[in-house]
Amino acid sequence: MPDIKKTLDSFKDIEDKVYDLVHNQWLNKSENSPDFIFIFSRAFFDDSKKDVYKILSDKSIRILFDRIDREHGDLVEDAKENFTDNQLKSIILNLDKISISLYNRSAVGMPYGLAKLIYKILEVDHNDHILNPYSRFGNLLIENEENYPKTKITAVDELTYDFLILKIKTSIISPKLENIDIIQNNYINADMDGIDYNKLIALPPVNALRIFKVEDPKVLDFYNKNSIDKINDWAYIIKSILDDKSEKTAFVVPSKLLFSSRKDNIKIRKYLVENGFLEAVVELSNRLINGPGIKFFILVLSKNNKSVKMIDASDNFTEYRSCNKLEDKDIENILDSYYKEGHKSKNVSYKDLKDQDFNFLPKRYTSKYLEIENFAYLKDLAKIKRGYANIRQKELDKRLIQDESNIKFLTASDLKEDFDIDNLSNLDRLEEKEESYLVQNEDIVFVRGGNYKTQLINPKDKKILANGSLYIIDVDKEKIDPYYLQLYLSSDHCQNQLNALNSGTRVSFIGVSQLGELKIPRAPKEVEEKLVGNYKNILKKYEIIKLQKKQLEEEEKDIINEVL
Repeated sequence: MPDIKKTLDSFKDIEDKVYDLVHNQWLNKSENSPDFIFIFSRAFFDDSKKDVYKILSDKSIRILFDRIDREHGDLVEDAKENFTDNQLKSIILNLDKISISLYNRSAVGMPYGLAKLIYKILEVDHNDHILNPYSRFGNLLIENEENYPKTKITAVDELTYDFLILKIKTSIISPKLENIDIIQNNYINADMDGIDYNKLIALPPVNALRIFKVEDPKVLDFYNKNSIDKINDWAYIIKSILDDKSEKTAFVVPSKLLFSSRKDNIKIRKYLVENGFLEAVVELSNRLINGPGIKFFILVLSKNNKSVKMIDASDNFTEYRSCNKLEDKDIENILDSYYKEGHKSKNVSYKDLKDQDFNFLPKRYTSKYLEIENFAYLKDLAKIKRGYANIRQKELDKRLIQDESNIKFLTASDLKEDFDIDNLSNLDRLEEKEESYLVQNEDIVFVRGGNYKTQLINPKDKKILANGSLYIIDVDKEKIDPYYLQLYLSSDHCQNQLNALNSGTRVSFIGVSQLGELKIPRAPKEVEEKLVGNYKNILKKYEIIKLQKKQLEEEEKDIINEVL
């Protein structure tokens, strides 16, 4: 039997010259881009290899390859001539890295490094039997074959396209498919009683349950008994915990499930904690999983847990082309945080989780920027609402005018260092329904996404309509000085706290409820007044500098005009 680990090292990653050639030239050669992996697969699985590769006698693969020969025979021959067998293997195993657009963006695959990390966390050994629903591109199976060749694994995938890719990839790394079973089925409704597994690893498709109806009677019964109305991506996890066979499970999930304030989501998160199912939550880095602009987390589930490990591993990665990777050093750092508390990890009690509405975002518990002793929540100091989001661009274009108006339109892009109300766009009129979205004196406007810019506004005689990219913070002046609040909101400390509170997407978007949970440091009244006085003096100096800058710009124009 060949040394699989040694063989895999030669083609598990794609070399730069091959990446560039495929990405820049070959992706333009086929009008039917989803066939691309099958074109390279056909080039590699030449009929002369039928004595070596069992897959060439598979009926579904023969039908696929016959079609590829008819429709793309010339490209198959080109691939044979331009690439060696090892390069073809590398392309097949890594084509999802080269161009995620070839695949359904919601059906992303698990990166090799992430598969390796999860195997370490679950402490997989040769006595285990892994169930891998939604196997897609087979990367988990490759990890299993490379480092755990005696461990049995069952892969489950429903879509024929993904299932064929799975067959092809696994055949490359395990020609006889020893210790590997591949089943075509939809896990969420499939009967798993016939599979004797003890550990489960899955990266389910995001939001797919909006399309596929959940019919598993055990899952439906759980939702009914717990008075949970909406069935969403939690259903995958519910199905796994209802099966007593699984000793330890790892799900890779999007961030929204972990912080959503919907009652149904809170109920499920509470259930997992109260019943001791949740062992750990690991926050992964951005861009680790190619495809949708979503940040992912690992939920580790086991039994009889008295506390929950919260690990912020968002800084553990190695940059690589279109996405980040987990290399061995990154994995070791994450495992170190997993097994002992530190500045990036914490064992969280039931009480701490309850106080946070069972929010599962690790930064809520590990960030030093949330450790403020004397504070008040922003929601207790001000009313927060979103700006007017119902104005269509065509309608806006008709209402924008060049002439000066006392009705201004404010957007996130207007909040610049040289912010000036007079420079805002002018509107010809204001609709009655828009009146409640006007910025009032000493309101603070806050950019919902990006770098969270803020601006305290004094409209004077102007009417300023804030659009939907902004939040309007109506400050209770009896409780806090608006200038003191603006001073903190514009600080680096606040930016870091917001990053700990946000939803974990690639674009740092924050919702109203999350913003309301921002902790505002409190100070004695006399200290607050002193800080506000100093801050107003600084703002006055900024105004003087802006005037001086404007004057200098006018002088510069005058000089040019003299030449002209």
